Amino acid sequence: MWLEKEELLLIENATACFLADSRNLMLCDGLTGGEQKGERFLVVAVKLDEGSPYSDQDLSGEYFMGNYEKDLLGGWRGYNRLASGVAVVEGSGAITSVEGYENGGGDVHPISLTDIPLQVNADGSFLVGDFATGYLDVTREVGIVSNPSRFYPETGDDFAAHLLLKKQDRDYSTADLEGRWGFVGLGDKAGVFRAETGLVECDQEGNCRFSIKTANVDAPAKFFRTIRSLEVSADGSINGFHLSSQKPHISGALGNDGNVMIFLMNESNDTTNDRLLGLAVKYSSGNVPGFADLVVKEISAPSQAISGEKITVNYTVQNQGLDTLGKRTKASFKLVSQNGAVEIPMGTKYVPKLAAGETFQGSKTLKLKSSLVAAGEYNLVVSLDITDLVVESREDNNQGTSVLEVRPAP
Repeated sequence: MWLEKEELLLIENATACFLADSRNLMLCDGLTGGEQKGERFLVVAVKLDEGSPYSDQDLSGEYFMGNYEKDLLGGWRGYNRLASGVAVVEGSGAITSVEGYENGGGDVHPISLTDIPLQVNADGSFLVGDFATGYLDVTREVGIVSNPSRFYPETGDDFAAHLLLKKQDRDYSTADLEGRWGFVGLGDKAGVFRAETGLVECDQEGNCRFSIKTANVDAPAKFFRTIRSLEVSADGSINGFHLSSQKPHISGALGNDGNVMIFLMNESNDTTNDRLLGLAVKYSSGNVPGFADLVVKEISAPSQAISGEKITVNYTVQNQGLDTLGKRTKASFKLVSQNGAVEIPMGTKYVPKLAAGETFQGSKTLKLKSSLVAAGEYNLVVSLDITDLVVESREDNNQGTSVLEVRPAP
């Protein structure tokens, strides 16, 4: 989770990063490996408070804790596992207790831990146990922790990643989910590691659409969308927070004044668990790492025409996203009356694959048949990705309009 100085080069392998609205967290796309293309990783950075020194008292209270671990030496050897728990910290140099569940070893097991040594340093770093290193953000409500693989000399590839989120920093409800969230995650499917990045868009009722780009180790990235129903309790827990043997299952926690979510995705509970630890931050504007974003940059068309004539519409499409548009899509053309009561389809044209930042200029001839297009003032609307084939950073900016006055034939 946290990158120490000699590991910071990994961030160069991220496609892009995005900054939370609250400016205290930065999440990066971990789908691309470096020289070893099979790598999948998760980069989460927290903003530290450089003006006031930290102390043990800054890490106190109850914290939601989400953990993902590759474990060849622990209680369930050979398994990857996901864990959820609530940590009680009294600000006196120890984590008093952790109560929760984990899904290692082919089942969901309860976990109960007590008196774990904890040391918070003045610079915001903290030490959990013998070697787990963490950092506490500027608000003192979000913590990231890792057990790097170099501390496991017997195998060289064990690791653990942990997310901490202050519990019930205020009262919450499902309506607090409403908005646009940037998302990253790390997990495994059938024992194969995968990283994910994308967008979560929720309404006030907790209906959340996940638009996700996912990549297994040594496999090309894929896009998918899914709708999940989430319910938030007053303490910030989402769908109860804890893992469950029910499948598929998603739970999590909301905190940091409604700006941060932890997700625990437990798709099955057999020996090839499909599970993922995710983190989301409020991200109301801007592009999402690894996603295309199509926009109509310009429309050039006559402002007046005669019913029965043909007109030529020139248009410019740009992929202003951070990744290549991997498949061609369609642009549609229609005339819409000023009161919106009449819509007249005028055909479609293909838009080719576009690299990030690339533009495409096209043209379309429209025949204003007098039997279809009555005299009047219309909006000429050009819409992109009309069949919703492309998962984009934004889905609400795919249209451009131009005003056209159609006059009756003499």
